[in-house]
Amino acid sequence: MRSRIILVLCCLSIGLAGCGYYRWQKPGASNDDFKADQSACSQSGSAAAAFNACMKDRGWSYQD
Repeated sequence: MRSRIILVLCCLSIGLAGCGYYRWQKPGASNDDFKADQSACSQSGSAAAAFNACMKDRGWSYQD
């Protein structure tokens, strides 16, 4: 039973290791700039692709 728990924990650790932290970056932009652009782009469409295109058009890049 103990070896099963260890195996499950190892699998979870490996699986979660791939879950990185991603963020939008724009040189010289403040958090308020990001919030304003994020709000405007959220209204541009419901699809993630439309949001991403809007953010990129405003000079933001997606970084990990």
